[in-house]
Amino acid sequence: MSSRFLLQSLADRIDKMASNNPTQPRALVEQAAESIRRDAFIKVITMIPDRFRGADITDAGVPADDIQKALTDVFQKAPDGKIGVIFSGESGCGKTYAAAAAVKWIASMDPERVVLWGEYPKVIQKLRQEFSDGSYSELGSQWDVLCNESDLARGMIVLDDMGSSKPSDFELEKLFIVIDHRSNEFMPVLITTNVPPERFEDVFGQRVSSRLLGYFHILKFVGIDNRK
Repeated sequence: MSSRFLLQSLADRIDKMASNNPTQPRALVEQAAESIRRDAFIKVITMIPDRFRGADITDAGVPADDIQKALTDVFQKAPDGKIGVIFSGESGCGKTYAAAAAVKWIASMDPERVVLWGEYPKVIQKLRQEFSDGSYSELGSQWDVLCNESDLARGMIVLDDMGSSKPSDFELEKLFIVIDHRSNEFMPVLITTNVPPERFEDVFGQRVSSRLLGYFHILKFVGIDNRK
């Protein structure tokens, strides 16, 4: 099974658009493709919190090669079973900075493959609202993007700051569905958390932790709290 969402170069994007629109002049297709990519890149950058928009993958707290290798693996044609990357470490050690740098690196190659930067507490809050009022089934809802139910969110989601407090039953149920669905369908995920891998089961439960440990590359961050 290959990743559902392969990184596509601009040249390949142009070729695909040209084949789908054989009557259009090549120059017009190129212009359209470049415009789509430019808009997608701007959208990705504006997803990232302003504090971290200048993040650089060469200064991300762990070797850039490790981050790039893990991300490349989950987007490749024949993944080894991994569908995501987890940055794990104490608060303030640079996980969100690294996630922003990683997202920018992906966007530099194919910005259309990043569909959500979600601050985890806000994602859960939004899901509670959607399931309360029934809007979770609507096109473009948070739930739709997380699970790609409409097949319009064709890329990686980022869940930043998946916390250490004991999740509610609602949160665990929805988290399990998202992680299980994306694992089974090979849809990439990037997670940051201050929960160490050895505590995944205590915090997230056996079903979620089994998938996090089995289907994700885990990169550990160490060091002092940079915010202090």
